[in-house]
Amino acid sequence: MDLTNLHTLSAMDAARLIREGVISSEQYVAACLARVREADARIEAWAFLDPDHALEQARAADGGACPGSRSGRSTVCRSG
Repeated sequence: MDLTNLHTLSAMDAARLIREGVISSEQYVAACLARVREADARIEAWAFLDPDHALEQARAADGGACPGSRSGRSTVCRSG
């Protein structure tokens, strides 16, 4: 598995690899954020992006803080 181009994975493939423990959510999100940093100055696709929050959510998913976090589905976590 080539871990240098995680940003090229489809959502389905990324979810499968996360479920199988081959990669973490944090690794995948970090790779996608790196690609955004690399390309966005030219593309200007993002009006707002919070990389710290995205990584925080990925770490929470990896840590099991959200029910169903390993399911490969988008999850919203609420506290309290």
